[in-house]
Amino acid sequence: MDTALPAAACNHLKALKTRDSPDFADELKRFQEQGWTSRQLAAALDVSHSYISVRINRATGETPPTAFPVPARAKPMTILPVQELPAPMQLDLSGRLTRAIQEHPSERGPDRLAPTASSYFTALAAALAAGWDAHSIGLGIGVHPRSVPRFASRQPSEARQMPKYPPAPPAPAGLAWNARHPTVPPPMVPAADAHRLSELAKKAHHNRGVEDDGGGALSHAIEYTTLLAEWYLRGASRAELQRVTGQGWEALRKRLTRWGYMRSDTD
Repeated sequence: MDTALPAAACNHLKALKTRDSPDFADELKRFQEQGWTSRQLAAALDVSHSYISVRINRATGETPPTAFPVPARAKPMTILPVQELPAPMQLDLSGRLTRAIQEHPSERGPDRLAPTASSYFTALAAALAAGWDAHSIGLGIGVHPRSVPRFASRQPSEARQMPKYPPAPPAPAGLAWNARHPTVPPPMVPAADAHRLSELAKKAHHNRGVEDDGGGALSHAIEYTTLLAEWYLRGASRAELQRVTGQGWEALRKRLTRWGYMRSDTD
């Protein structure tokens, strides 16, 4: 960010420079000590930053009698702000996520995705295409930001028409060149859900498909897969899902694929 020197301060320094005042170097030194860079001072005076550096090196270190109140330099923002999603957009995305988790349609698309999962993935891609960043989308609907581009890239190869979301607002002024999004810790499955997943994992394996086998195992499989899918879609890591279920990733991947939460070509 290149913050401009306020007009009054700029005029003061220009007057000292024009008069070739002996106080010029000390004034520049005072401005530099308050955070104004040589490049910012050079831009204000229409000179090179090396010119400013040379003059500052000549400063005596004394406060000149013409001392000007040095304006505070606005510090650039180093953390990118999270933008609030418009309410209709937030409700639409949250609704698609809920349906993707809780509904279990029997039909599958060409990539073996359930229509509800396909709808959610396509909506994430539409939100990113509208200029919204993954942090604003993810934190707005309660999923980890890293899961947003990951699932958006897994929309079906023959995706439906994307929903139309309003464009994201422009980035705020005053951002540092190296501004970053806030750090979001990886999702940890709550103890109650972890305990339930561990219990259900021992029963759900009796039904590896998506249809009732007549032995009552389907109800366990539905509850287990729904809870597993919820934390998968919310961005829990493979290691976390393996930890709470006690099952290897290959078994979990196959279950998520059979139930339409994961594309058949996803590893």
